[in-house]
Amino acid sequence: MILGLILAIIGLVIIGLLFIRIKHFGKKIRLIILAALLVFLIISVNSTIRSGDTKLDSFGGYLNMVSSYLGWLVDFGKDSIKFTGNIIKNLSIGFGK
Repeated sequence: MILGLILAIIGLVIIGLLFIRIKHFGKKIRLIILAALLVFLIISVNSTIRSGDTKLDSFGGYLNMVSSYLGWLVDFGKDSIKFTGNIIKNLSIGFGK
């Protein structure tokens, strides 16, 4: 867990240094998106590990954690799609008046 956190911090520092060095705006946007995805991945994996009874001392524990994380990610995606659909539906009703 500590090793993963250290690697994530190193990754964010490298992304930050690249952001400073790159002059092209489109590449900077890609780096920002990459950093945001990395932060999302760190936070979501960390919350998955802390929320369940995952024991990372065996291969079965890792498989349990991965299946739990993927289930959480699918639920998050379904909820996001439903939320976005409701927003679009409510906006179209509001503009149709």
